[in-house]
Amino acid sequence: MSLLYLVLIMNWVESGRFQMVAVTIGRLGRMALTGYLLESLLMSAVMLHWGLGRFGATTWAERGLWVIGIYLLILAFANVWMSRFRLGPLEWLWRIGTYAKWVRL
Repeated sequence: MSLLYLVLIMNWVESGRFQMVAVTIGRLGRMALTGYLLESLLMSAVMLHWGLGRFGATTWAERGLWVIGIYLLILAFANVWMSRFRLGPLEWLWRIGTYAKWVRL
């Protein structure tokens, strides 16, 4: 099934009919480390006691809406960021640490 999904997604992207959607999601993929850590931080802030403390006080459907909302927020952030810079903020720091020299953002 995973291979089927992969082939369907590849065909969908290569068809060109939804190029804008593919570009929008692709920008988040170019800053995956930042997106992953930002999503973890935001969901923790919503669910855990040091944030809003919503875990256990929400249904599965409400949690799903939180996830979708936060994903869309991060997707919007990624598109604004990547329209101005070539690397995500944490990817930039990662490269500086890896190369042990200053890398242009």
